[in-house]
Amino acid sequence: MKKKIIILSLLVISILATACGKTEPAPKEESIETQTLIDMAGNEVTMKKDIQSVAITPIPWASLMYTLDGSADRIVAMNPSALKSYEISFLPTISKEFGEINTDIIGKDFSINMEAMAELNPDLVVVWDYQEEEIKKLGELGIPALAIKYDNLDTLQEGMTLLGKVLNKEEQAAKLVKYHQDTISYFDEKTKTSDFKAMPEVLYLRDKELTIFGEKSVNQLLFDKTGGKNVAVHVKDKTSVNMEQVIKWNPEMIYLSNFDDFTVDNIKNNEIEGQDWTQVKAVQDNKVYKTPIGTYRWDAPCAETPLMMMWMAKVQQPEIFADLDLDAELKDFYKNFYNFELNDEQVKIILNSQVNTDIKTN
Repeated sequence: MKKKIIILSLLVISILATACGKTEPAPKEESIETQTLIDMAGNEVTMKKDIQSVAITPIPWASLMYTLDGSADRIVAMNPSALKSYEISFLPTISKEFGEINTDIIGKDFSINMEAMAELNPDLVVVWDYQEEEIKKLGELGIPALAIKYDNLDTLQEGMTLLGKVLNKEEQAAKLVKYHQDTISYFDEKTKTSDFKAMPEVLYLRDKELTIFGEKSVNQLLFDKTGGKNVAVHVKDKTSVNMEQVIKWNPEMIYLSNFDDFTVDNIKNNEIEGQDWTQVKAVQDNKVYKTPIGTYRWDAPCAETPLMMMWMAKVQQPEIFADLDLDAELKDFYKNFYNFELNDEQVKIILNSQVNTDIKTN
């Protein structure tokens, strides 16, 4: 009996020793699904398939991402100038969250605080195509960088398509691109069948420093398609001119951008120091207009560029584009892309109708 007890005890001890020494297998790490895309600088960029956080260096692309994504939830950092645009735009009516996006990591000059970006560690950073040094530094931090550009209407559409792939919002991106293409086709057809010989001479001013855009700008493309003659067409690049040059051009119409807080009254009432607008025909004829601003400034390439084209057409060639109901188009756009029902008063706010009083938009 004692022998059996000893054997049984040894057996129990052996079992316990084996159990205590047993090592549980380490849990398997979840594999993260990735996708590789070619960005607009020709770089292969590998990123998560399910992107949850994006930092955006270029100013207009934050609002464009909002348009494609339907919210600001995945935007974790943006340019402070994008916030400035937001604050004067219609977007606060639709999204309060957009105004809470971090603007401390990216500079107005598109620079990136790499230490802060590393701490934020987003799934992706969107940069301009020329920011090669930033792309390299982000790569060293293990953060994918996607380069975009837009120097014409085609690259704007390419960028929207690419961002749609990044966000898994390809259907929404295709819908937006089609709207752009259909609008351009409409204007191309109009230019073939309509008499644009009597084109008003128009000056687009970016700011009080008299910054203008010439023949290589997107602004020039918009003038060409909507029946206006850019007085600065012979200027190659973006530049600033003096008042003497403006008087020499003597534009019949003037567009004021939303990149500056100058107003129609500032021009009409000669309130800008060092500038005399009394000799300019557009001022004499009360043809000074503040460009519209929706979810972003319409006078820069953006989601709402087709609407900017329609507005310019109604200003410059009201008879030729009498069939165009901009108010209805604007309401349809916001319903289709923002799921937001604009009322008549909100349409007027976006179109700056309180100062652009002589434009018939429907």
